Amino acid sequence: MRQTVSRSDGGCKVTIHADYDLPGGVVGELVNRVYVEQRNEREAEASLQNLKAFVEARRAGEDAKR
Repeated sequence: MRQTVSRSDGGCKVTIHADYDLPGGVVGELVNRVYVEQRNEREAEASLQNLKAFVEARRAGEDAKR
């Protein structure tokens, strides 16, 4: 898995790239396209949203201390 962070429109953009191989040849590829890929995308998006909320809450707490 590779993660990159870059500046974007006054904030940050986090990109995740994961490579994996499922066993099962053609059947494995079909399962990947129908189910696994979508599940991985949902989980990655949820993780990024949690990271965003954490960072923004921490930032708000630091700003409140000033």
